[in-house]
Amino acid sequence: MGDIVSGGSGTNGLVTVNGTDGLPLVQLIASDTEAKIGAGQKNGRPGHLQMYDGSGLLTVDLNTADATLTLGGSGTDGTVTVSGTDGQPLIQLIGSASESRIGMGQRNGRPGHLQMYDGSGQLTVDLNTADATLTLGGSGTDGTVTVSGTDGQPLIQLIGSASESRIGMGQRNGRPGHIQMYDGNGNLTIDINATGGDIALNGDLTLAAADCAEQFDMQDASSAEPGTIVVIDDEGKLRESQCAYDKRVAGVISGAGDYRPGIVLDKQSSSAGRASVALVGKVYCKVDADFAPITVGDLLTSSERAGFAMKATDPAQAFGAVIGKALRPLRAGQGMIPILVALQ
Repeated sequence: MGDIVSGGSGTNGLVTVNGTDGLPLVQLIASDTEAKIGAGQKNGRPGHLQMYDGSGLLTVDLNTADATLTLGGSGTDGTVTVSGTDGQPLIQLIGSASESRIGMGQRNGRPGHLQMYDGSGQLTVDLNTADATLTLGGSGTDGTVTVSGTDGQPLIQLIGSASESRIGMGQRNGRPGHIQMYDGNGNLTIDINATGGDIALNGDLTLAAADCAEQFDMQDASSAEPGTIVVIDDEGKLRESQCAYDKRVAGVISGAGDYRPGIVLDKQSSSAGRASVALVGKVYCKVDADFAPITVGDLLTSSERAGFAMKATDPAQAFGAVIGKALRPLRAGQGMIPILVALQ
């Protein structure tokens, strides 16, 4: 069959297929500004551009009424493939009876990516298929993942910005937000209630740090050096100890040596003029062995040297003034040793 040429030599080309009512059903239109195939809507039925396979099954359907493109169906699966100049697939949209996926091929040693950009051309969404990472934000923007309910209100938000990183649980319909975790049998083991800030654990809480501390107001914040013995003053604040066998002893300033507090009670938004004092557990403490050599297990009390502990050698005076037990020896001089805080 020879070629059919419409247009040219100063005219545009148009091929029209009309229905029995004389109205266009299909048009092939070519002009200096455009080239298109048009399918007209007639008798209340949308226009379609359709293609069939060798068995007569519909495989491609472009519906001009709702701008949908359907690939596959009628016994066949649908796939859209975008290949590179070497003929290898770069992007594939795959739908079958067993799977639905978007595939990005890795080529030339570079991982496949699915990327989206904002109106100014900044990369905001990057799905890296090589290491299965999804990056939101970056390139001048912050990243947020939001899961909303049927009313459009956020249920869960993962928020990352230059100033904060947080997971947010919204309270909806009078029910508090929760972050919950379950074991392999479906039993709830961890429940974080976002309303009251309560944490419920069905098991043990393991902390790597050493002591349980509580924050107190200090009479002189400059004396709140970690390892210092502190006592309660007449105003209810804490200050550095000054005398031996002081029954007002309160604890040891936490944070010296390798030990850090595992729990800090009464921690306030502003810690100015306050210090964390170890009340229970292991803490490094300043000790003075000039009064008596210190061995492991010795009871310790406040000494005449300000802020230092010493071995309690007088049981009568030590009652009510013991700060704890030595966990390492110190034969002479002053030093910092770990002790087990046990006020008595």
